[in-house]
Formats: sequence, structure tokens, C-alpha cells
Amino acid sequence: MALLKKILLIVNPIAGGVDKSEKIARVQDACKKRNIHIIILNTIGQNDVERIKAALKENKPDRVIAMGGDGTLKTIATALKGTN
Repeated sequence: MALLKKILLIVNPIAGGVDKSEKIARVQDACKKRNIHIIILNTIGQNDVERIKAALKENKPDRVIAMGGDGTLKTIATALKGTN
């Protein structure tokens, strides 16, 4: 398995109506301990597919992590479709 150097964390801050700051902090801490650069992108409900595509192109992450619900996952899947 290739060494992870960069992760894109895509967060829907309003999904589930819960504060995600503690979960985000845990992901950040885990990445820091492993020397993995993390980029956090919050969805805003407008142009999210385009914003995600731009973040993928600009940052070229090794992995994408989703933090949200069904709609968030669908948005990310749409953005990832055809990116390889």
C-alpha cells in the first residue's frame, strides 16, 4: 500500500444537525501524528461539485474522506466520477 501524504476531508457542516468540530479535530490529530497533510473543504450547498473537483485538481489528494450524510456522499461521488 502506498504511503499517504495528503488527504482531502470534505465536510457537510450541517448534516445531521450536529457539531463536527470534535470529529474534525480527531482526524487532524491522527493525520498530524502520521505526517499526513490534510485539506478540509466544507460544503456550502452551492456549486459543491465544482468546488470539490477544483480541490481535487489543485491538491491531488491520495485519499478523500467524507463527513456528512447521503447527500454529501452523492455530491462527492458525482465530483469524483471520471476524475481518474
